[in-house]
Amino acid sequence: MYQSPLQQCRPGDPLPSADEVEDTFEDFYEDVLEELGKQGKIDYLHVCDNLAAHLCGNVYACFREEEAASGALAALNGRYYLGRPIVAELSPVTNFSEACCREFMETGRCSRGTMCNFLHLKMVGKRLYRELHGRERPSLYSRRGGGGGYQRGRRNRSRSPAGYREETDEERRAKIARWNRERREQKRREAEEAAVGGA
Repeated sequence: MYQSPLQQCRPGDPLPSADEVEDTFEDFYEDVLEELGKQGKIDYLHVCDNLAAHLCGNVYACFREEEAASGALAALNGRYYLGRPIVAELSPVTNFSEACCREFMETGRCSRGTMCNFLHLKMVGKRLYRELHGRERPSLYSRRGGGGGYQRGRRNRSRSPAGYREETDEERRAKIARWNRERREQKRREAEEAAVGGA
């Protein structure tokens, strides 16, 4: 739904300024928040800034009430925004922190770039957020000093069991090679069984 001016540039076109990009985003954010707010109270609104096709321009709104979310779904489907159809659906995800790129949240940058498969959330400025929501931005998206990135709360986000040791490249390559050998062996056995059964 969100179309960044950077995504609309053709090769050879001058890039829009950072102010133009930010103004376009803030206008979009206000439009969407106002339209969705007609259905009910919104706890938060996330806009994805990735360029990967399955994430590009995605908008995630969390409503306080399920009825409001259902109303928004009915109100948005079949409509258009800037000439593009809106495809709305309900999502079972309620905590987006695990879907967000940790590196991007912590530093404001991602080594995988805009094609990363984890969410790179585009944040509206503090002033506008406070003006639109009537409160400070939740601590999940507090700005870090100096870096301009976003810092998650202090909870340890590691899913690894205690004492877990990350495998080395050699170990990982050996494991993959073993999986490939096992797969080839299984396919060979299946082919032999099929040949025996067909004879």
